[in-house]
Amino acid sequence: TDNKAVKHGLIYKSAGLDDVTASDIDTLINGLGIVTDVDLKDDGGTVSFLGEKIKYVYAPVGEYTDIFANNSSYNNSLKNIFSTFADKSELPLIYHCDSGCDKTGTVTALLLGVLGVDKETIYKEYLISFYSVAGAFDEESYKNSLKNLDALFSGLDKYGNEETELKAKVEKYLLEIGVLQADIEAIRDNLIEPVSETVDEEAENSQFPVVTVGIPENKDASSSITVILVIAGALICMGVTVVLFIKFKKKK
Repeated sequence: TDNKAVKHGLIYKSAGLDDVTASDIDTLINGLGIVTDVDLKDDGGTVSFLGEKIKYVYAPVGEYTDIFANNSSYNNSLKNIFSTFADKSELPLIYHCDSGCDKTGTVTALLLGVLGVDKETIYKEYLISFYSVAGAFDEESYKNSLKNLDALFSGLDKYGNEETELKAKVEKYLLEIGVLQADIEAIRDNLIEPVSETVDEEAENSQFPVVTVGIPENKDASSSITVILVIAGALICMGVTVVLFIKFKKKK
C-alpha cells in the first residue's frame, strides 16, 4: 500500500533444513546468497545444516497465541530474530521450523504486519505455506492452522482498537516484549521499497492478484527442499516440480 512493497531476495522462509542435499545447499548459498540460518525449532542444534560458514541463529519461539504468554524465553527469541532481520550484514537469510507453517507462520505474520502489509495479504502468504511440507496436513489440521492464525490476530487486537492499523498493533506488541524501536525502523529501511506506478495500475485494473511464473537461476528440478520467499505480498515457492512467483497487490 502507499506505493510501497517489501523487497524480494532478502528474507526467505522454509520448512526444516534437515534433509537438504548438496544441490539444495548450492542453490541456497550460491544461488540465493544465504548467509544466515535462523532456526525456530525447539530442538535446534549449534551448526546450520547449510554448513559451518553460514551464521546459525538458534531462536526457538512459540506459535500463534503462545507469544502472548509472557514467556521470557520466547520473548528473547523474538528479540533475537527481529534484531537479526534488522542487521543488513545478516541478509539474505532463511528462517524455518519443521513444517514452515506454525512457528514460521507466526514470525512471518509479525514481520509482514510490522512492515505494513495488510491482513488479507498475510493470509494469502500463509496459505502458500501449504505448498510446502505443511501440504501433507489433513483437512482438520489445515482448518485448525487457519483458526490459530485467526487467534493470533485477535490477540494483537488488544494492542489497539478497531481504527488502529495492524502495523501499529504489531509494533506495540514487539516493543512491549523488548524489541528495539531502532531495530523496527531498520527492518523497514532494509525491506521496504517504492512500487512503480505501472505495477500499481496493473493491480488496480485486475480483479485478481497479479500472478507471474518464473524460475530462478540455478534451479535444480530434483531439489528436495521447499523454500518460500516472503515479499510484501510477493512469494516464491520452490519445490520438487514447481516454482511460483506470485505478486499480490491490495485491491482498492
